[in-house]
Amino acid sequence: MKKSVLFLLFYSVVALSFLHVQGDVRTERELRTLEGTYLIEGTVANVDQVNVALGRSPYFYEETLDDPAINIALQIQVTYRDGHFDIVGDGLSELTHFNASVATDGSAFYLSIRQRIGDSQVPNIGVSYDATVPFDQPLMRFENPVLTRSRLVIISTEGNVSNLPADINMTLTFLGRDQDTPLDEEPDASLCEPLDVTMYEPLYGRIVMVRYGREITMRRADCSEAEPRRNMFFSEGTYFETQAEGYLELNLNESHRIRVRPNTKMLVGTETMVKVEQGRTLFNTLVDTWDEIKDQLTGDYQVETPMAVAGIRGTTFIVDVEENGETTFILFEGSIELLTNLNETVLLDEPGRVFIDSQGETVGVEPLTAEDHLRYDEFHDDALFPEEVAEDGEETQSDASGDEDSNLIFAIILIVVLVSPIVLLLVIIIKLKRRFTKRKG
Repeated sequence: MKKSVLFLLFYSVVALSFLHVQGDVRTERELRTLEGTYLIEGTVANVDQVNVALGRSPYFYEETLDDPAINIALQIQVTYRDGHFDIVGDGLSELTHFNASVATDGSAFYLSIRQRIGDSQVPNIGVSYDATVPFDQPLMRFENPVLTRSRLVIISTEGNVSNLPADINMTLTFLGRDQDTPLDEEPDASLCEPLDVTMYEPLYGRIVMVRYGREITMRRADCSEAEPRRNMFFSEGTYFETQAEGYLELNLNESHRIRVRPNTKMLVGTETMVKVEQGRTLFNTLVDTWDEIKDQLTGDYQVETPMAVAGIRGTTFIVDVEENGETTFILFEGSIELLTNLNETVLLDEPGRVFIDSQGETVGVEPLTAEDHLRYDEFHDDALFPEEVAEDGEETQSDASGDEDSNLIFAIILIVVLVSPIVLLLVIIIKLKRRFTKRKG
């Protein structure tokens, strides 16, 4: 009986905890709307009352605070990198505690700061303040911060705090993003400048496959963003960025496809112009020979990278761009003519590879390596890039979305977790009923 009750309590706690953590997770681009400079200012008005408390237990300070009121000011800059928040700025040498976190449902960002007052004559006196930054769902960004609590405290050497009876008037102001701060990622949509696509030929693009759509940013030429979905259409000037688990396959004008692996940034201008800024992509035509497709194109088929522009003559190749700009073109079929930033021309007219370093230098054409073939195989892993085209050319229904898979798994686990306590409760009731019946008999 006791074991059953314990199991019931255990499963109930697990169920509640599971529901608690399964909230919407903010994307990195949304989290980065929190980046910028924050100014914290305030004063302590009732200094006399604070001095009385300082002279009593448990402090027994001989020192007192000067009149007029204490002036407090701290300016910090918050940045988001690699899954965590960092701060820099003036006065951080007196900072004893900093914590930044996002609500499990993604509805708000919480900021907690504790700071010693360095120029005070009272040892270990400081200020502790907490703030909340709500998330604006329509604008897909975090709003201005709201100071929820501020306290005048004594900070022990172990970092513990005890409150003083202070009347604090504090303000927290978001001064905005520092435009001079270098960013590793593309700016968020609120800082995006619309692209002029009048120079581009019309593009009929379609997302063939998307895996873990929340790990992918899709930004249109007008700077509007959308979560990519299977069979979603897009036009010229669309920017894609995949995060650590995002996989994507695009169809351009039903003539060729682009498979995109995680940590890739690329701009699809038209059918004949793709700009790969970073990451690894596979380009492949949907016809047997280049001669059958070249007449369909409205211009030269080009792929632009930080170090070179490639004029493509067909038909299967990989483009691999590192963060420092180093670029590798790997050709499996067809031909590629490269023009590097140093105006060097390199022709790949048979299977091979060309590596271009971060200075634009290249050693010319090299034979394919075993690693190149492994890279090719990565793009043909059915678990990551399931085949979608049947023999008759019609698309088959393929559950290629990692979001759908994860939702199904979540639903099954949720049902098991929620049903288990009910079953145990019924067992307990039956046991109690039998015991009661026996005693009555």
